[in-house]
Amino acid sequence: FVFSFSLLAEVSNKEAVSQENDQGINIRLCAFPSYSYPDVKEVPDVVGCNFGLITFGDEGSVKGADIGLIGSMTRNVKGVDIGLLFTKTETVNGFQFGCLNLDKHISGASCGLIYNSSAEVNEATQVGLINDSDFTNNGYQFGLINIMNNGFCKVFPFFNMPKTELP
Repeated sequence: FVFSFSLLAEVSNKEAVSQENDQGINIRLCAFPSYSYPDVKEVPDVVGCNFGLITFGDEGSVKGADIGLIGSMTRNVKGVDIGLLFTKTETVNGFQFGCLNLDKHISGASCGLIYNSSAEVNEATQVGLINDSDFTNNGYQFGLINIMNNGFCKVFPFFNMPKTELP
């Protein structure tokens, strides 16, 4: 197996947090989703840096940096979410970077070299070759093709913004 190391400053147990408010540093071996040590189900939340070949966390969240050499598949990220080839995240509050960025909700900035897709962009900027959002609130798109369902024009080159922000 090809393993990558993830150095994490994470909350080791929710009960320990409520009793002692203590954080530990752990090393997790990650290869692909469902292969990690310790199991991501035992320690779902990361505070600090989550690093691996493909980072993941179906139930947990990362507060800090989530960096995947191939991709990032962490459910919720507050901070920096980087997957060199792709990111697939439910919620991002901060900065996201990858060739392909797929998320449901983003606040901050999403930089996709090829494609950004978000169901909801809230006070965020999408920058990429192709940007796509179902709903944008106080956000902007910069790229060759910008698709925004509530944009001043549904599909527009170079720049798009919600029609509610027009003077």
